[in-house]
Amino acid sequence: MIPSAGPFSLPVGDCLMQRINEYRFYELGQKVQGIQNIVAESKFSDVWIALWEARDALKKLKEDAISVRFSLSVVDRVMAAITVIVPLEVQEATKLLGPENTVGWLYYELREALQQFEPVLAAECNALDTYVVSQKRGYATSDLIEHSEVMLPLETRSILNESIMWDVKAAGRCLAFDVPTAAGFHVLRAAEAVMALYYTHLTGKQLPKQNRNWAIYLKKLSEVPRHSVKIHGALDHIRDNYRNPISHPEDTLTEGQAIMLFGLSLSVIELMAEEMRTIPPALTEVEELKALTEIAAQKAVDEPTEDF
Repeated sequence: MIPSAGPFSLPVGDCLMQRINEYRFYELGQKVQGIQNIVAESKFSDVWIALWEARDALKKLKEDAISVRFSLSVVDRVMAAITVIVPLEVQEATKLLGPENTVGWLYYELREALQQFEPVLAAECNALDTYVVSQKRGYATSDLIEHSEVMLPLETRSILNESIMWDVKAAGRCLAFDVPTAAGFHVLRAAEAVMALYYTHLTGKQLPKQNRNWAIYLKKLSEVPRHSVKIHGALDHIRDNYRNPISHPEDTLTEGQAIMLFGLSLSVIELMAEEMRTIPPALTEVEELKALTEIAAQKAVDEPTEDF
């Protein structure tokens, strides 16, 4: 669902996408249906609980505000009509539980409010911007939308920065919402950022910003003895078959291609993260210079001086 409100909310750009529980409409219908047949002769003791529950259900609908705009006034009218019959305080309501106490003429406003409520709510529900998205192969839609980053192991997520995780999440959402080329861009951004971390881990260096692209990274990595041939092959495959083609505006990804790229990219991200977890990081240039200075100083101390 791509609704306007509900218990789950997720920022997407400047918007707020929220997930709703459709069952609540069934519950609301049940509660409202339970008070439809109240008449003047209805005993208060027989109907007050149904009225109380209907008011609670309407209050939740109003607070949830699933883009309900036009029907807010009729929701308020029904709630007000119920409150005239059943006070808001339980103690006050129970005082009216006498065996002879009936709803009386108060039922009239409730009936009128309900007659107005149903068609207005029906019209508004028909106009709600709510959509259903199809499941993408073996990926659960809720996982793609809410937390696609969990497809990477916790130990991998712990060494990757927030920006990388944001791109992985964005790729999952774009994949779920049928925007395959955008999903490709986001997951490639994540893979490239991890490749930069991997390169720095192996070499202790960072490439200048103007030289940061897949071809240069792969060329530089091929010169590093500790670089994995398996990782190199996977990155080169992604670069050749996905990254380079979609860098051209006229080329787009199909859903199937985006799903393949998503899986491949997460796999190679995990391969690089595993290497970074198991291989000691190379010294940076500053650390290397500091180490050489300390070695030279220690060597000077250890060598005996000659007496003249």
